Amino acid sequence: MQGTGIFEVNGKTYTLNQGQAFLICPNKVSFYKSDSENPWIYSWVAFDGIKAKEYLGNAGLSSHNPIYTALNPKAVEDALLEMVNQTKKENSCELRLMGYMYMFLSTLIANCSLKSEPIVQAKDLYLQKVIEYINLNSWRKITILELAKYLNLDRSYLYSIFKQKLKMSPQEFILKFKIENACEMLSNTDMHISKIAQSIGYEDQLSFSRIFKIKTGLSPTEWRNNKKIKE
Repeated sequence: MQGTGIFEVNGKTYTLNQGQAFLICPNKVSFYKSDSENPWIYSWVAFDGIKAKEYLGNAGLSSHNPIYTALNPKAVEDALLEMVNQTKKENSCELRLMGYMYMFLSTLIANCSLKSEPIVQAKDLYLQKVIEYINLNSWRKITILELAKYLNLDRSYLYSIFKQKLKMSPQEFILKFKIENACEMLSNTDMHISKIAQSIGYEDQLSFSRIFKIKTGLSPTEWRNNKKIKE
């Protein structure tokens, strides 16, 4: 984000400046150091997954090409900081963070000065947009038809994407997303259960409590008390 430094890997030394980044791959010995006269300020993100290599390749990054230069450094920085800020919020959860991670990777790809791989597959881009939409609208009821219209896709095709990529239906994903949000709020806030239910789209507290117990094995109150005991 600011300053300069060096990065060493595979017997090569790279000098990095503002607007650049470096990739550390698993099982690769590497070294990096900030410049003493113009020290850098930087952020980092660690992740893995079966698509990690493909997505990084789409951004021109690999073990053979570990340096990234952004066409629009501020866009990349903003996308990363949005993700970092999510970890500081009381209602942060893994699915929401994953959504921001996809958005960050998408921004990396869009602002890459060197593309050595094909762009991300259309199905993956659809999923990125769906996760973003669900994140922004998790406070209300979301239907498959609504998601399909948002993406301008056939409903059955959207369903097939979810089953192929995530091994669950869109509604199963939405419910999982909402329940995880509820778990975060039960664990980290003193909000009344009725308010938590409303914040994820349930006007009826009893309906929320029933589905919560089906999915977690505990009632919302039991979940909250169980967390307090463990702490």
